[in-house]
Amino acid sequence: MVREHAIAQLESVLPTRRPKGKFRSKNAKHRPGGQQRRHETQPGPRRPSQPPGPVAGVLELTGRGDGQLRDPKRNLAVRPDDPYVPAEVVRKYGLRGGEHLEGAIEPAQGGANGTHLKLTSVNNIEIANWEPPPVLEDTTAIDPDRQLRFSTPGGPHGMWIIDILTPIGFGQRGLLVAAPRTGKTVLLQQIAHGVATNYPEVYMIVLLVDERPEEVTEMRRNV
Repeated sequence: MVREHAIAQLESVLPTRRPKGKFRSKNAKHRPGGQQRRHETQPGPRRPSQPPGPVAGVLELTGRGDGQLRDPKRNLAVRPDDPYVPAEVVRKYGLRGGEHLEGAIEPAQGGANGTHLKLTSVNNIEIANWEPPPVLEDTTAIDPDRQLRFSTPGGPHGMWIIDILTPIGFGQRGLLVAAPRTGKTVLLQQIAHGVATNYPEVYMIVLLVDERPEEVTEMRRNV
């Protein structure tokens, strides 16, 4: 009797399990999609509509094969109004991402709705003369035949020492190794300033990782 009484109390407290397939929630038909929501597919990406006009920026590719142009003046930050580069343009010109593109958004031809991107240059090369460069793994490494000079008239003496004792050539790598608080950032600023002064045609990228904002401002002003 004690056992039957305990079982009766448990059944009154625990919720009753309903057989599968025989009962349905009253509100299921009122939910959008009901139980069929798991079978729905997400719609594909829509091609954004852009106003006609000139565009320029650095190409960033997506996993779908298309991309967008990021503005270097905005630190390549992602913005919703970044120009769209369709996948057919990427395939046509063999773009791999990272190229600086210039062109214009023009209305679609033939009276069709929408717009299309017309490129005029890639990496400052006219689109008619543009050829994709070979893959880096397929190239042959050679010794540099042209020296990068960092010293400038009236500049810091450290750059003269680098040019004499540790010369660096185009395409060569270098590494600054020093203890903390010994002036590595200042030395990097002087090197970048020397390159910008002596070789204005060089496209230079300075990447600062985990630096204080005031050091970033100082780098911009000095370089």
